[in-house]
Amino acid sequence: MKKTNLLIIPAIAMLSSSLCSAAVYNVKYLKAGQPAVPVSSLQGVLGSTGESWNQASGTYTGLIDSTGVSSSINISGLSGGTDEGPATSIFTGNSTDFGKGNNQTISFSGLTIGGMYDIYIYSLSHNTASWGNTSNTERAAGAFTTTNVTSNGASQSLDNGISGTNATTFTAGSNYVYFQSIVADGSGNIAIIADALDGAGATRLHINGLQIQPVPEASAALLGALGALSLLRRRRA
Repeated sequence: MKKTNLLIIPAIAMLSSSLCSAAVYNVKYLKAGQPAVPVSSLQGVLGSTGESWNQASGTYTGLIDSTGVSSSINISGLSGGTDEGPATSIFTGNSTDFGKGNNQTISFSGLTIGGMYDIYIYSLSHNTASWGNTSNTERAAGAFTTTNVTSNGASQSLDNGISGTNATTFTAGSNYVYFQSIVADGSGNIAIIADALDGAGATRLHINGLQIQPVPEASAALLGALGALSLLRRRRA
């Protein structure tokens, strides 16, 4: 019985490790011609400073994860922006400014068919003359909608005009949105439409950065082993 317990403990530790070790893909959009932002300054909701980031002004092919390992994941649909801003963070530089009321589609490809992904999208106003302006129609605001299945709703909204929005504190709905367990389709693709706020008080919109994390699945073999060990333990008890 004691030996069985000793076997179960490392098996549970292995399961816990596998569930917590999913790769994170960090993406930083840059103004066209803008140099890469030092990784010592870059951090999103996930991870910590010093991790690897994909940094470019347009399409990303073969993303590297936070440890520098390459993948088959690609992102297209956005190009380099026109505003850089003085702050050194994930909010420095952005994708192309969407005109007021306009939209663009962010396309993810090369994903695992039927795989689930958590996706974070960061957006904060970066007007050259008034960086971080969150009070008027130059602020970033809009809706992000996907045609894929996601566990927390197909549409998420963001508005920099929410009180307290800034470039140092991450607040869902003010400077980032979060799609939980969004499912890649039968071609391994995910599409998210970013739509700038229209109508009265129309605003602009752009994307400063993204984070993509595959949702880990428990190993069937390891779970089976745990079940067998538990059964053996009950028989010997």
